[in-house]
Amino acid sequence: VPHGIEVDRQEGDGAIYFTGRDPNEGTPGVFKVQATSGGAPAVVWKGAPLVDPDSIAVSHSAVVYVSDRAAGSGGQGRVFAIDGQTIARIASGFRPGAPAWIALNREES
Repeated sequence: VPHGIEVDRQEGDGAIYFTGRDPNEGTPGVFKVQATSGGAPAVVWKGAPLVDPDSIAVSHSAVVYVSDRAAGSGGQGRVFAIDGQTIARIASGFRPGAPAWIALNREES
């Protein structure tokens, strides 16, 4: 079941990115499907450090930003940037809503 959804129109006919859990393993992750071809979702990132990913935003250069309301200690949230095969924490120490609702502005900040 998808939590957060973002449509990226930069990739040909577009791609739909979403957060959720792998239905076979229950592992939290970020996935994408091509908007017109459907098919099985591709894994953008799956597993640690993600715990309960929810909101998602995708930059023009295909960096995927995802909020996770349970990845921090003591019920605090974190925001991660996924760039290719790397994931980096870019924000932490906050108590997000459900969902955290992240977005990029025109400068993608």
